[in-house]
Amino acid sequence: MTEAKAGYGTVLNWDGEDIAEVSNISGPTLSIDVIDATHYTSPQQFKEFIAGFGDGGEVTFECNFIGSDTLGQQAFITDAYAKSVKEVIVTLSSPVVATWTFDGMVTKLDFKQPMDNKLSFTATIKVSGVPVLAVNTSAGLTTLVVTSNAGATILVPVFANATYVYSTAVLTTESWVKFTATQLTNPHTIKVRINDGSWTLLSSGVISGQIAIGAADTVTEAEITCYEVGKIAKNYVFYISRPAP
Repeated sequence: MTEAKAGYGTVLNWDGEDIAEVSNISGPTLSIDVIDATHYTSPQQFKEFIAGFGDGGEVTFECNFIGSDTLGQQAFITDAYAKSVKEVIVTLSSPVVATWTFDGMVTKLDFKQPMDNKLSFTATIKVSGVPVLAVNTSAGLTTLVVTSNAGATILVPVFANATYVYSTAVLTTESWVKFTATQLTNPHTIKVRINDGSWTLLSSGVISGQIAIGAADTVTEAEITCYEVGKIAKNYVFYISRPAP
């Protein structure tokens, strides 16, 4: 029986944000330059070669054009105009569980507006540097504390490294929380964001500054991502309830 897996569920992330409704991803296409090292005494007059520089090649993808995807597609197009080099993470779908991580810049955008079909665009990203294929997961966190002005909140369930979704509550008068995240082993990059907003870096074991949450009678979604270089990130999600007055 084959061990092949379908690509459904694969995600392309540009500069910390997922690109909406991607339908096809190709690449990276790795190659190595060949250097001719033939000399007068090459055995039996056969050419000899050594490896030169590597090239991460290109990644191309197609997606449905979603004008409302300001943090994903629109930011991607803006960065194309700015000729910016950004971090790209392609997360292969479960149960494959692997990621490609690399820096890249947009070299081509091809928009399609057919009369009888969907609006879409195809993009080409040039890989800059070494594309890293990771098949092991980051160790993650040992502890995570969410604090409000009234003190540490109660997480449900109790925090555990391999549990990824939590809920907690604050008082109606609370307008912010703080996070204290402690990494498990090797140095991690730890970041938090609120309601899909901008990422804020966290230092392991150090309480963060005040991070604003939603108004009374709302639930705020907080996401913490924790990863080691060359490994797949672990993501923890927290739903923070702030009751009505």
